[in-house]
Amino acid sequence: MLTHITIRNFKRFGSVEIELGSPVVLIGPNNSGKTSAMQALALWETGLRRWNEKRAGQGKPGKRPGVAINRRDLVATDTAGETGSQIIAASHSEVLLNEAAGRHLVVAFVGDPHRLDNRGSQVLKALREFGFEHCYQAEQTGWVLYLEGSTDLAILRAFAARLDHAAALRALDRPFVHYVGNQPAAAANHFHSLREALPALRAAALFDNLGKALPKIAPIRCHMWKRREIENYVATPRTLDRYVAASARETTPGPLFAESAQSTRVDAMRRSIESVEAAMRKLGRGSPWDPTVKVTDDFLDPLFADYFEQLGLPNVMPKKSYHVLARHVPRDEIDPEVEGVLDMIGRVADSARGRG
Repeated sequence: MLTHITIRNFKRFGSVEIELGSPVVLIGPNNSGKTSAMQALALWETGLRRWNEKRAGQGKPGKRPGVAINRRDLVATDTAGETGSQIIAASHSEVLLNEAAGRHLVVAFVGDPHRLDNRGSQVLKALREFGFEHCYQAEQTGWVLYLEGSTDLAILRAFAARLDHAAALRALDRPFVHYVGNQPAAAANHFHSLREALPALRAAALFDNLGKALPKIAPIRCHMWKRREIENYVATPRTLDRYVAASARETTPGPLFAESAQSTRVDAMRRSIESVEAAMRKLGRGSPWDPTVKVTDDFLDPLFADYFEQLGLPNVMPKKSYHVLARHVPRDEIDPEVEGVLDMIGRVADSARGRG
């Protein structure tokens, strides 16, 4: 029975050693190298068989001559069960992973191929809890970005475009993002589950202001916003004025009507701001411009509901659309903290060594 195979300079492999057994299951996502490993085994077995056929009845050769192999030699004709052969299977099925783990030898093709078992394997945990897709994306990008939700990503992209931040624009174009809902422990769990298979993996994590010190999650580069949440950086009076002016230009036919519509919308927005500000003071929730206020729930949600009601229009600014405001933040009102965060993301992404 084969116990190991070493593959060098074959297809995607430079040099790798794979532990074998019987049965052994090669598990991993598509294009992870499972088929290449099986082909290497088939070529070795066929080459050995053809070599033995060629050397039949002869003494030990002084040299190790090669043999010619054609495609017909690679076609299996007998089943392993009938011949008692060693069973080596390959699959990307997570169902098969769960069935095989703990019963058979499982080799995971995530990062460099390596053996899985049930004795605290972080890779097995990652595959079971998060699936092959997360392992594959981490391998392709070489880094992970942890955020609360998708609106955060959209706001970061808008700020990167607003500041013409080249490194952040590259990093945020097609990142591997995992949403952890402001839970540092969830980011740590996900990252360390992947890092056993991908030791060079990098990560950046952003969290709302948690009201307490952010725990260390080495080597993840973490940042906690100084303001309550990322939306606090896009909610300013000038930003809201610029947003309603731009929306008037976009939805009104011709410049003659646009000026009137712009004036109407700006006036409606300012009335809505005054109304919501007064309501917040009455309820003891402070000012909407206070960096500690939860600006989405306490200010922006009621603000846009009132604003569109005044206009007699459907509310086209639900919470998931607040990233639009980032496009209208005046350059001189973009907090330097935002640029620092974009710098951090750019550095992490540039240091990553993904395969994609």
